[in-house]
Amino acid sequence: MDNDIFPKILYRLKDNDNLVRKYAAICIREIAKQNIDLAKLICNSGGAVALVDFISEAKGEALPGIIALGYISAFD
Repeated sequence: MDNDIFPKILYRLKDNDNLVRKYAAICIREIAKQNIDLAKLICNSGGAVALVDFISEAKGEALPGIIALGYISAFD
């Protein structure tokens, strides 16, 4: 998998459009649940911090970010 995709997806967690932010978190969640290597790649790209920021700023749409963090932590 290409390393360059994660910074692009993580950048979308700060988008002005709440729907874009939600779908970016869903995308990260779906990637993180696949295997430990992808979860580590997300963490190494700054994904954990970006997800925490997303969760703290989300208004009723934090669930995809919370679940993504759960998948990442399940592999650690």
